[in-house]
Amino acid sequence: ADCFGGGYEKLSTALRWAVAYLVSHPDVQTELQDELRRVKGSTPLTLHDRNSFPLLEATVLEILRMSSFLPFALPHCTTQDTSVAGYPLPKGTIVFINLWACSRDPQYFEDPNTFNPYRFLDETKQNIVRSPCFLAFSAGDRKCPGESYAKSVMFLVLGTILQNLKLRNGTEDPIEDKFGLTIRPKAYKIRVEAIQ
Repeated sequence: ADCFGGGYEKLSTALRWAVAYLVSHPDVQTELQDELRRVKGSTPLTLHDRNSFPLLEATVLEILRMSSFLPFALPHCTTQDTSVAGYPLPKGTIVFINLWACSRDPQYFEDPNTFNPYRFLDETKQNIVRSPCFLAFSAGDRKCPGESYAKSVMFLVLGTILQNLKLRNGTEDPIEDKFGLTIRPKAYKIRVEAIQ
């Protein structure tokens, strides 16, 4: 129940952010639809297609980076006496990792507050480039066990939606945080048009 509940909340929040970012960036949405049409046409996507859609894969990563819907990792404890930035942390100290700050660190992400899926692509725009500071699912032994599942679902759901529908802004920009258990986008309305 914990895994299902936690996964449902996080995945539904990630998908709400995905729609919000795509509505707010119609140029990216159009490029994704061009990629889908060029490579797959109207044939349904499968997970075997992931390597054929670098922009869609990069967009999933950028949505996860920008939304940082779980701003802090679960609590961890230091296993030995250590220090961070000169502050002593004795063994057994409870620490939280600020995942939001990692995702917005200008040392690792140029112009970190701008939505830009291309930051995860190489110069050929055909290969994914991983960042050591991409921590949307935390890191180490206690990172989210649902990471690969969440990325797979986002790939399939976004790809399927964008193969068939155009998402348009309703009345206002949906990119605004609403803090709760997770950081969610505010409630928003969109227009949906079938692709002919």
